[in-house]
Amino acid sequence: MANGSGNNLFENFVEMDGRARGFLGLFYQWLRSGTGPALADQKASDLAHKADRYLRDFVVDILELAPEKSDAETVRKYLGNWYIINTLGPTLEELDLIGESLRLFHQWAALRGIIGKDTEAGVIAALSKMDFFHGRLESFWSLRPEGITGWRAVDDYRKPHSSPLG
Repeated sequence: MANGSGNNLFENFVEMDGRARGFLGLFYQWLRSGTGPALADQKASDLAHKADRYLRDFVVDILELAPEKSDAETVRKYLGNWYIINTLGPTLEELDLIGESLRLFHQWAALRGIIGKDTEAGVIAALSKMDFFHGRLESFWSLRPEGITGWRAVDDYRKPHSSPLG
């Protein structure tokens, strides 16, 4: 798949992944800084790592979206579906840490003008309902074969993203 400038799909991926890596480095610095939450190194590292898996492995690689296109729908697809089925031994504690990471990442991205304030507000609203994601994980563990299709249909990451790609 090529666009008008001659870039192919691989070049587009490399460029989006590079932007995501750059954002994550700046996000980590912000987490540690006095202009951000001024977190200890280990906590900042843990949060940046969670944001890295989300942004690079899911948003850029799986959804093939630019990192700037992360929004509430993307967060729901990640936490409520992809993370649960693509993680060996997902836990409620890890869900909460990812939620914290994604809230802070989108806060940072809005402060930098990478995403809009409306997008940040949507993400924060989605993440304020962590009991929904806890319920998704708990229901996953109790799935029976006949319930798999219905479970997967909720926030299914395999469905097209409804937000414009821009």
